[in-house]
Amino acid sequence: MPTLEPLTLNDVDYEVEKRAADTVLVVTTDSHGRLAGTRVFADSFLRDVVPSGLRMPAHLLCTDATGSLATGYPLSNPATGLRDLRARVDQKSMFRMPWLAGTIGALTDVEFLDGTAVTMAPRTLLRRQVQRLEDASMTPSVGAEVQFTLLDGTDAAAPLPGAGQLVGPASAAEKVLSRARRLLSEVPVRLSATSGLVSAGGYELTLSPSTAMRTCDEVVLVRSALTAIARDEGLHATFMPSYDSGLATALHLSLTVRGTRGTAPFADHYGEGSLSEAGKSFVAGILAHAPEVFLLYAPSVNAYRRFGADVVTPRRLDWGSDNRTCAIRTVDDNGAVRIENRLPGSDGNPHLVLAAMIASGLDGYGHQLPLQPQTATGDDAPALPTSLAQAVDLWADSAWVRETFGAEVQEHYTVMGRLEAMAARAGADISWERQRYLDMF
Repeated sequence: MPTLEPLTLNDVDYEVEKRAADTVLVVTTDSHGRLAGTRVFADSFLRDVVPSGLRMPAHLLCTDATGSLATGYPLSNPATGLRDLRARVDQKSMFRMPWLAGTIGALTDVEFLDGTAVTMAPRTLLRRQVQRLEDASMTPSVGAEVQFTLLDGTDAAAPLPGAGQLVGPASAAEKVLSRARRLLSEVPVRLSATSGLVSAGGYELTLSPSTAMRTCDEVVLVRSALTAIARDEGLHATFMPSYDSGLATALHLSLTVRGTRGTAPFADHYGEGSLSEAGKSFVAGILAHAPEVFLLYAPSVNAYRRFGADVVTPRRLDWGSDNRTCAIRTVDDNGAVRIENRLPGSDGNPHLVLAAMIASGLDGYGHQLPLQPQTATGDDAPALPTSLAQAVDLWADSAWVRETFGAEVQEHYTVMGRLEAMAARAGADISWERQRYLDMF
């Protein structure tokens, strides 16, 4: 199968001319990591939207986990009249959507009508942190493991058996996985593998390393596609981090950094965990600030059931070389070092997760934070936040978060977290969580 490249405007024009597409889904990523936007006629997209942008209601960024408008956000305050934003097409992020007939997708960056940036928009947040890394003469490459749970089509919605097998009892899942591999290659998504997890119904799609923005955009597209493909096959794909007791799914993001002329500033073949002193400080920063940004790693009530649910899910804020039980795993990567963040749940917004990871690491790098040795694991390592309410408070009270991301960003995601924590106060058992999060994507 030939390798496809992202669509250009000429490609879109050709698809429209030959009547292969008549609709463009003009979207951005919302605060929860979902596609949010509007459908426009393809001719209008080329004639009007590409040169001038598209007005979108600001409250697209101001929903709760169910997708309902929440007026507690500053952007959705009725006193402001629920104003519009302008969405500008990112011409590097146009794509096919073969699971939707006659449809092309176009990701956008949003701005206020006066042209100023919407700082709390996930793609803007990530773009700014990547720029900080590039300003330090470092270029990131990012890979991802997108995990989910496949459920049968019965009313009981039970996880498929034998997830670690791709034949036999789990062969029903292969209908979804094989179709996903084929359709996602047409998007194109840089999909390298599909595999089963240790938990019942658990599966993983591995995305090959690419630029930070492209990989995070692809994670969002993969979740949207898998939801639709599973439904077409009479099954159900959920991105709840813990659909049931003992089940755990994650979003693992792996960061490799190259310096000028292809150097690997964070790598030292002879260093502990293949890390240079600079690399150790970067990892130390990720671990040091993890409690303050944990809201972005685990943004739902359900996400906190995942930790410790199985042997490969983190229990503490520790790190290790090629150690899948740790929060941060380091792996030698062709002369560089891959830093894998295993804290985020499968419902995490990839743009926010990576922005938080880069910002935390840069702070450790800038302050030359020392990294505790790998032996400082288990009960010797700091504990994880144990609830969404605790994570929201840590984020909301952090002077570092406010200084790094800005007061508007801190307030926006404080509201997002508190909405979820408050919704659960009446008693968040697993039935309530399934009702709220099962179809989130």
